[in-house]
Amino acid sequence: MICAWINCLRIMALTSVSSSGPVPEYPLGIGSPMPVQREPLRWTDYALTILLHAGLLTALYSACYCFGLLDYLPEQARLLNWDGNNFYSIAVNDYPTDSKLGTNAFFPLFPYWWRLTGLDAVGISILNAIWAWVGAGVLALTFGLTRRQLLLLLALPSLLFTMVPYGEGLFFFFGALLLRGLHRQQVALVLLGLAGCCLARSAGTTFLPAYLFAELLTWDRRKSFGRQLGELLAGILAVVAAVVLVMWLQYRRHGDALAFYNVHSLWGHKFHLPETLLNDSAGINVLWLDLAALVVVVVALVACLALGVRWLLGLGKAHTDAPRLSKAVLFSLGYAVGAGYFIVFYQNPDIVGLSRYIFASPFFFVILAWAWQYQQTQPRLWLGVLTACVLVATLVGWPWYFDNFMPLEATWYFVLFTLYCLAFLFIGKADFRWYRELSVGLYGINLLALVYMLNLFLEGVWIN
Repeated sequence: MICAWINCLRIMALTSVSSSGPVPEYPLGIGSPMPVQREPLRWTDYALTILLHAGLLTALYSACYCFGLLDYLPEQARLLNWDGNNFYSIAVNDYPTDSKLGTNAFFPLFPYWWRLTGLDAVGISILNAIWAWVGAGVLALTFGLTRRQLLLLLALPSLLFTMVPYGEGLFFFFGALLLRGLHRQQVALVLLGLAGCCLARSAGTTFLPAYLFAELLTWDRRKSFGRQLGELLAGILAVVAAVVLVMWLQYRRHGDALAFYNVHSLWGHKFHLPETLLNDSAGINVLWLDLAALVVVVVALVACLALGVRWLLGLGKAHTDAPRLSKAVLFSLGYAVGAGYFIVFYQNPDIVGLSRYIFASPFFFVILAWAWQYQQTQPRLWLGVLTACVLVATLVGWPWYFDNFMPLEATWYFVLFTLYCLAFLFIGKADFRWYRELSVGLYGINLLALVYMLNLFLEGVWIN
């Protein structure tokens, strides 16, 4: 099985030299190239990096369990906590006949795939992790990440959701195909990625505006209008078709095609403006991750607004050959804004789950790769991230009203939080003297957090 997925990376590497459209001069279409490798990395380099991460993760979890630092192993019953039990129910019994049950909030691709494999919860969790890791390899091949950068991204704590019986593993894989297709202008991959993602998770309402944003801002008046319009409509049709298929699968079970939306309404997910400070129902264990995701959303929002205004001001002007952002970057920025909009305005004041939307997806990989490249020409990008961290801290009550912390304690908490966020930027600067040591330290912190979060999940603690 692992060999088959590694072969997928090899195929992607071989096809990377024959894209159906021009590839931007730089990996993401703006700024300076990524730090140059002494030798170009091949698919085998990325495959070995992924295997190294898998080995380190397994060894660390095993050692912590052996020394009594962790209490649980990933066993069948414990892996079926929370959403895992809902996915298992769909895999075994299909959707329920009662349209008001929460099971209707989950999309069918993963549970139907689970049923097809016949695996237990442990087996499907391993397969999920492989899907996500192969997706990460595809992203590394597509955007020219270094091995150190790939290792760091693989250790993101929220990626635990790709290692349990959830839909994130397939969502990550199809999202990686989508981003590769957008970046290399391969329409077939774009359509496959859009459809696969929207069958794996409820992403349609987020994907449509992100897709329109990416297509409109890269519209080229020198190219065929009909072809570009056809590609745009084909992408929209892929999203709509996937959503309609899900609605039909649920309708044939209980007669309510809108059961998914009705369940979210029963859960209180309705639009309303924030009236109090933001909080996190998962508690202090997950708060820092959700706040870090909110920082990403703020940065993405500012970037989208700036790019959108520049595009509007450029309408009607003569076309220039100025470097453009890759469609993959534009889509990822739009996705982050859409995910943040849903959490802040439909779930507020509770921001739990935002880190799952942002960090357990391939779109953060592309946003961070863009930031690493962008700061080569805009070295003060870190000031923008610092400002976003201060804004996010204020939204949750710093310094006086933050989660029962004293002002000095809250300040120290957010100093550490800000340093954590900024560290992701500085490991992308090859001219930063300590970027290698910083990369290793950040990887170790994230790997420990990933192991800890996985243990919390197995314990049945609510981490969304």
